Amino acid sequence: MTSLRTSKFLSSARIRDLVLVTGVSLCARLAFLTWKDPDAISYDLRAWSDVARRLAVGENPYVSTDFLNWPPLWMQLIFGLDRIAKALGISTVLAIELFLIAVEVGVIVATHDLLFAVGCSRRKRRWVLLIGIALNPICILLVCQHGNFDVLVGFSVVLFLSAIIRWKRGGPIEDWFLACFWLGLGTTLKVVPIVLAPLLLVGIRRLSRAARLLGAAVVLGPAAYGLSVLYVMNPAEITRKVIGYRSLPWRFGFTRLLRVFHLEHWIGVYSILFVGALLACMALVGTNVLRRVTVPDGTLICGALLLLAFIPFAGPGYGPQYIYWFWPLVLVAFATGTRNVREMTILFSATAAATYLFEYAFRATLGGFLLGHFSPTHPLVLFTTGRLPALRLPLFLSYAVLVGALLLSFTVGDRDGEVASPGEPIRR
Repeated sequence: MTSLRTSKFLSSARIRDLVLVTGVSLCARLAFLTWKDPDAISYDLRAWSDVARRLAVGENPYVSTDFLNWPPLWMQLIFGLDRIAKALGISTVLAIELFLIAVEVGVIVATHDLLFAVGCSRRKRRWVLLIGIALNPICILLVCQHGNFDVLVGFSVVLFLSAIIRWKRGGPIEDWFLACFWLGLGTTLKVVPIVLAPLLLVGIRRLSRAARLLGAAVVLGPAAYGLSVLYVMNPAEITRKVIGYRSLPWRFGFTRLLRVFHLEHWIGVYSILFVGALLACMALVGTNVLRRVTVPDGTLICGALLLLAFIPFAGPGYGPQYIYWFWPLVLVAFATGTRNVREMTILFSATAAATYLFEYAFRATLGGFLLGHFSPTHPLVLFTTGRLPALRLPLFLSYAVLVGALLLSFTVGDRDGEVASPGEPIRR
């Protein structure tokens, strides 16, 4: 009876915390949407509105525009949101913003459950979510002004990790298949989550060969099928715009350094080196989890965060929206990681918040929520447009220290004597 009462108390406490955090999150986003100029929206949001218009008149936006460079799930969502917007009498842009805000509520719930699973205290869970998502300017700007769909990728990543953690603790095979499903769903949005596939090697020896093949089909099948349908309709366009898509270089990180030193002709070689380095990271993570009898929760979190953060840090292309692929994992790493990892996540988070606030306030392509208060010749506006890489340099350096700390934590382990949490895996 005491155990039942305790369980009911914990459940009601979790619900109250989630109601608090989600309520604050919704109020903050609705307040921002009400306050900002309706025209303070990014190039991407305007692009989605154009995609919806073209779909409504029967065009194929994969052919008639350069806006869609991924498997077709996001295009299908735009089509549905546009229909809903017309039925409600609101703009497609507002429908997309409200949809992304709703998805972010799902991110809050999923991250809360992941924090609970790895043994994070109630008070820490509440404050991490309030500061890290609900009131975080990065998250508010990405869903309310930028309007790209990377929050959906982050949502699928959190659900994937939760399923993997349940599986490694001795859960049923359904947990492993659920992890495959969430990873497959993420790849139908963007191919990026496929880098987390090595984490599926956790407990792989418990699975039959047929189960492994079925899991691979669940991961790869949806995106492959969607792309195949697009491909047979327009092979050349899909090859160029989707299969061969790379984000724009020169604006961040190592490719910017190549331009500074007039080595632009090395971008092709660098792209190959990056792919090799990413595959090496995937092999490192896969080998590490495969050879262990038990894999600590922190190792899985650090491995996933390392693989995803490595792409915007070292990749040949960059977009500020990429941070939402792994932002919930930054919060979980802060709450459960070693002292070194916690310190680096704080540094990274503070640098990112300052960078995003300044950039989204003054860059027109990102919406520029303060541009209406300044002239086009104002020094702040000129700084963001003419010297964008200089503005992003501190963020690039903070990426470097974060990736370095994660790599050290993943390969060397905790030497600070971290106490095992209630979420520590059982031995089988």
